[in-house]
Amino acid sequence: DGLLSDDVLFYYPSRAYHYSGWHRAEGYTKTMKKHGLEPIIVASTYAPSSENIERLGNELKCHRPTAIIVCGFLMQTLIFETCRQIAFRIPEDLSILSCDVDPRQVSTFTTSIGGISYDRYEVGKMGGEMMLDIKSSPHHSFESKAVTGDFISGDCLSSPSS
Repeated sequence: DGLLSDDVLFYYPSRAYHYSGWHRAEGYTKTMKKHGLEPIIVASTYAPSSENIERLGNELKCHRPTAIIVCGFLMQTLIFETCRQIAFRIPEDLSILSCDVDPRQVSTFTTSIGGISYDRYEVGKMGGEMMLDIKSSPHHSFESKAVTGDFISGDCLSSPSS
């Protein structure tokens, strides 16, 4: 069933490590519950240390998800090494999707993770403009801004028929 399966694990850096992972985990949890599915969440760090590889390997063997969502591109090395050590094939046994794909970094691996990609330049530009607006009108209320993104399929997603 690939990504259409109920067994999607969310792997993110612990709250102490980076706040955005926590927010993404909350979004994942809300979405899974909305669809009547039980969220499976594992928190760790980006480091492909032997401890992280062993822990993720144990979680994958225990839950047997067909897909994993990671918070960022930096987790790619950890996921690939863990799958190699526990003999999970990508994407046949485990599809991988990232919340944060940077197309400039995708080419550094022979197998690329797919996921959401957004323009980092635009994010910096918007942040600078927001800061200047706030500085010029400190008592004015400002709304948050959303950045649109694109979905890049990569090589790590199995098709629904596989």
